[in-house]
Amino acid sequence: MDADERLYICVQAGDREAMAEIVDRYQRPLLQFLYRMTGLEQTAEDLTQETFLRMLVYTGHPPEHFRAWAYTIACNLARDSFRRAANRLEVTDPMDEGLADHVIESAETTAVRLAEAQSAANTVLSLPLPLRAVLVLRFYHELRLEEIAEITGRPVGTVKSRLYRSLRCLKEQLSQEESTCENNQ
Repeated sequence: MDADERLYICVQAGDREAMAEIVDRYQRPLLQFLYRMTGLEQTAEDLTQETFLRMLVYTGHPPEHFRAWAYTIACNLARDSFRRAANRLEVTDPMDEGLADHVIESAETTAVRLAEAQSAANTVLSLPLPLRAVLVLRFYHELRLEEIAEITGRPVGTVKSRLYRSLRCLKEQLSQEESTCENNQ
């Protein structure tokens, strides 16, 4: 049993410090995951909060794989949010951590990097939700294929197929953007 699973058993027993520790460990990764899934900062914050609330009120058996369980809750909430949404997503700046580290670079280089990051974020957001979820979990959160299968409730073969399709779609879309930019020069 991992430390997270032991902590969650303490949470179920009413230990507030254990819940605070889980929030400390998972708030940022879940927020980033949900932001990459929705493209909306406020929605991601709300869904992250709802994820922790669901963990807190859960009364069943403690999960065997806490990390996968936490992402499953978040993924399901994102899916439900899309079902309820009446209009298309609005894209804002990506929350990638590394952008602020490049302040020393020239303004032109920074502008190019921001434009590329925004383009990549827009491309990821344009993927259908099942493809987007697999891509974000694999490359942004570095989860194993087995963990992604557990989170999405799909067989590993389906996860592999979706990952392949999402990468193919990204490559095609980015190639189209690149050729459009070259034609405009």
